[in-house]
Amino acid sequence: MADLILGSTTAITESGGTVTFIGTGEATILVDYLVQAGGGGGGGKDGTLVYGGGGGAGGLRSSVAPVYASGNDSGFTTDVPAMCVLGKAYTITVGAGGASQSPGNNSVFAVTSVGGGRGSSNSSSVAYTFNLDGGSGGGGGPYRLGSSRPMSTREPGNGIGGQGYNGGFGEQSNAACGGGGGAGGAGGNGGIDQLPSGTAEYGGAGGIGITSTISGTSTTYGGGGAGNGYVNPGPGASHGGGNSKANSGVGTCTAGTNGKGGGGGGNAATPGAAGGSGVIVLKIPDTYTAT
Repeated sequence: MADLILGSTTAITESGGTVTFIGTGEATILVDYLVQAGGGGGGGKDGTLVYGGGGGAGGLRSSVAPVYASGNDSGFTTDVPAMCVLGKAYTITVGAGGASQSPGNNSVFAVTSVGGGRGSSNSSSVAYTFNLDGGSGGGGGPYRLGSSRPMSTREPGNGIGGQGYNGGFGEQSNAACGGGGGAGGAGGNGGIDQLPSGTAEYGGAGGIGITSTISGTSTTYGGGGAGNGYVNPGPGASHGGGNSKANSGVGTCTAGTNGKGGGGGGNAATPGAAGGSGVIVLKIPDTYTAT
């Protein structure tokens, strides 16, 4: 089998293009695919808004079973290969990652993978909690009972079954935000450590991604972005998710990895980081070519 990678290493860009399969003998071929959508941007400062949850990873669908999919509450659903007609041009769309506080964009080939949800943002006077749902959900924000930040602001975005998982919950605190969901597991919850010197609010970790060998190399896609904390930042998933920066200044807010659909990290003093662009990987028999 030969590998054709579209999106991050060839002429097919984030705006997409077409692919045509060439060969002789059969009129159709079966094409295996991995379709990774763009990750959601992390929440962060925007006017009065601060305290950002991590962006959710872009949704991931594949006809090849993953090597590793730990922590799933519904399991990874393997799709059927695409039946493609030789000589016919097929449209491909590779989703871009979302900017700060924006959801990611869909990727399409045979199936549609949905862009990741954005990370939540709120402040002492307002909550910004829409567009959190996606392929994987964005992380929730902190809340304070009896204030303009009700308990509902801790709710994360929902992921789509078979594509990704929910974001993590925010905590009752100043700035403990949830991490974005990943393709292989939910985002971590924000929380509070009880220390001898007082409390330390921390952000939730980004949800884990999923590892695939469809390209011939073991590669992990779809990690969630980390949530902002007041003292300690959450870690991004090592599978493409961005790290966050705490209010204390600890840590560095980073974008999701392009070509892996990772969610962007949450922030407080500045806008959250962008999500990473998606990718499409196609695998065809080596007796055929693609243009």
